[in-house]
Amino acid sequence: MSERKYFEMQWTGNAWQPCTMQAIEAFEGTKKGQTALLSYWKPRNIKHHRKLFALLNKVISSGGWDYDLDSLLHFVKLNAGYVALVFIPQIQEYIQVPKSISFASMSQDEFEKFYDKTIECCAQLLGVSRETLENEVNHETLEVEEWKQRAIREALGYFEGTTQLIN
Repeated sequence: MSERKYFEMQWTGNAWQPCTMQAIEAFEGTKKGQTALLSYWKPRNIKHHRKLFALLNKVISSGGWDYDLDSLLHFVKLNAGYVALVFIPQIQEYIQVPKSISFASMSQDEFEKFYDKTIECCAQLLGVSRETLENEVNHETLEVEEWKQRAIREALGYFEGTTQLIN
């Protein structure tokens, strides 16, 4: 079997278009009508991933969890059923082991379902409604994004000002 290669493509409504020179070069020499076997996945949303950790940190900072972030993440994975069953021969039983939520291990669609179950679990831990918790986390993550954007604009303004002083 030949080596798998990955290329970024964009759907235009009726065809896939290469997004990089590497992708263009990979398809050079392909004859019209030639068939290829392709697989695809939607890239994970990094902001959604960060929002999960903002949610978990919110639970801890609000007193809804007395342990560390890793143990809370394991707990919500177990609660969400995002586990692998592993047979332990010494005790002749299966145990649940939390699966990875890394970008390589989970699609965005799967992550959305996992996040949905996680926010329900966290709302129960805090004794608040899902809507209340979601609003608070959205507000906090929006503030962080706005702060980042402001810091970037200020840094760019500083560099633009420095450049003007040099010229």
